[in-house]
Order: sequence, then structure tokens, then C-alpha cells
Amino acid sequence: MSSSNAATRSPTDAAPSTVSISRSSAERINLIRLISVAAFYAVEVLNYYNVSLGPYGFPDEVWESTHRSITAIASAWVLLGAASAFMPTQIRWFAAFETVADLLLLSLLMCVAGGPRGPMAVGYFLIIALSGLRFRLPLVRLATLGSIIGYLCVSGYARWYAVDPSELVVPRYHQVIVLIALGLCGVTIGQIVRIAANATGGNGRAT
Repeated sequence: MSSSNAATRSPTDAAPSTVSISRSSAERINLIRLISVAAFYAVEVLNYYNVSLGPYGFPDEVWESTHRSITAIASAWVLLGAASAFMPTQIRWFAAFETVADLLLLSLLMCVAGGPRGPMAVGYFLIIALSGLRFRLPLVRLATLGSIIGYLCVSGYARWYAVDPSELVVPRYHQVIVLIALGLCGVTIGQIVRIAANATGGNGRAT
């Protein structure tokens, strides 16, 4: 009887730990997102006001219209983080919504500032890495495929729609290397998720 009762109680007893993992994972992802936005925007502000930090100066000129667009995108990202903080973690589709929103905002930011030639392409790798914190392979696949599509869209914008394509377009081999790296990053994060799931028997998989 005791073993039967223990077996009956075990699913209920395990539920709080699953919810706790899910909540803490979502909080970490949101915190990293907000820290990333704040750090990248701080660099933009330093660059816009030509702040000199000795050998680490920011002499690049940024147009006011570009700075305003970047500010608007950063503000939208903060609003996304605020919505994530109040969204119940039981809503599984919101994680996919966050990932797609991150990809769209990053792609838009790249179109506004630097295109594929700019440094913000590294943001795609961060989005893929963040998707792994939820330990859900479909989400990792979504982030990886979305990053590849986003980078291709930005490259297409730079080549066919930019005012001065010569300042934004990168060579084909550069694009291919970035796309391969994005794919390999997704495969690596996916394998980490698989290893973690196998090590815990699937019980430690955050939702």
C-alpha cells in the first residue's frame, strides 16, 4: 500500500520542480535579453555622442535618424522583455513568439544599422543560444532556421533595396561562412539539449 501511495504521489510531487525550472529558465532568458539590449544600446549611445575612452573611443558618425530608429527598436525590445516578465510560463507558444520577435527586431536593426557588414550579426548566435535554455528542440530549430532566414533577408535588403549597397553588401563567401556557422551553432545547441534531456531522463526539460 505504501509503495502504491508513493507511486500515486510522485507525479504531483514532481510537478512543482518542473514549474520551478520552467519559471527560472524563462527569467534567466529574459534577464539575458534585457542585459544584451542594454549593453548594445549603450555602445550605440557612446558611438552617437562620439565618446572618447582613450584607445576605446567611438569615433564613428551616426545619423540622427539612424539613432532614433535604433532607439525605437531597443524600446520595442524592452517592451517585449516586460511582457515576458508578466506572461505565465505555462503558455508554451509565447516562447516561440519571443524567439520570432527577437529575430524580427534583430533583422530590422541590422537593416537600419550596418546590414550584414555590421557587427550585429552576432545577435543571431545569441538568440540560438538563448533558445537552448528552454531545453526544447523545436524551439532551437525555430531559432536556427529563423536566424538563417533573417540573415538572408538582411543580405537581400542590402543588395537590392539599400540606398548605397556598396557600403552594406558583403562577399558571397562571407555570407556562406556566416550561414554555415549559424547552422552549426544550432546543431551544437541542439546536441546540448539532447544530452541534458538524456542525463535527466527527460524530467529536467524546461517548458
